[in-house]
This record gives sequence, structure tokens and C-alpha cells, in this order.
Amino acid sequence: MQESSDEAGPRNVKFVLKSDDDIFVNPITLMKYLGVDKPVKGIIICKVNERGQVVRAGYHRIVSRDDYAVAHYPPFSSGSAHLMTPDVVIAIYHTSYTVGFFWPDDVFITGLVPFKLGNITFVQIANRMDVLNRQGGCFSNDRPEN
Repeated sequence: MQESSDEAGPRNVKFVLKSDDDIFVNPITLMKYLGVDKPVKGIIICKVNERGQVVRAGYHRIVSRDDYAVAHYPPFSSGSAHLMTPDVVIAIYHTSYTVGFFWPDDVFITGLVPFKLGNITFVQIANRMDVLNRQGGCFSNDRPEN
């Protein structure tokens, strides 16, 4: 993230994409979806988890009350990919040093740090990620057919 947050970096970048390594990104559909005419700032486009409940028991992603006392997380990206405007990447990078580390990285990077910033807008893209995967969605864990 440090290299991509370099304030002296390219000025014509409109979005920064982060995706899991097992996700297929359809660049043509993604570019059509993002067809932005004017500069956009302060947004994270993702599958937004509006009020994720903290897991206290079980086998996966258990978080103790000592690590996080609140019952729900702030909104965060719960999908396999998200896009951020460059200003958000830079702000998250700098602000992340002031927020205590939290091991569920999706909650930390796209939830706790933006929550502290307070001026980030989440744009729901769930329908383009999940519902339309087989009909030309932007992201998919499905392998392309041969």
C-alpha cells in the first residue's frame, strides 16, 4: 500500500483495485461500470458489510472482547475485491499508523481506518459482484470457460 499511496505518484489514476488472488476481474465490464466523467473522491466501491457482527465463538475469525469490545464492526468491504479512489488510499495509509493493528485485515483497512477518517463514502457493488457473475459481472471466483 505504501508504494500506491505515494503522493507524488500518477495524477491520472481514478481508482485503485485490490482483489484476492483467486478472483477473475473482467476489465472491460469493470471499466464500463466505472465510466466516470469527472473526478470522484472519497469512495470505496465494494460489497459493503453494513453491520458485521464480531465472531466471539466458533472456529473461524474469532475476536476476543480484549481485541475488539464492540459487538459490531463499522461498515467494511466483505467481498473478494474493492476499489478505492486514490485520495482514500493515501488517507488510509497515513491514518493506519494511528489506529491500533487489528488482524482481520479487511475490517482494519476498509472498516476501522475509514471509520476513524469519517469522510469516506461506501458504494455498494454487491449486485455486480455476486448476482451478475455469469452474465458479465465485474468480479468472479468462477473460472472463465474454455
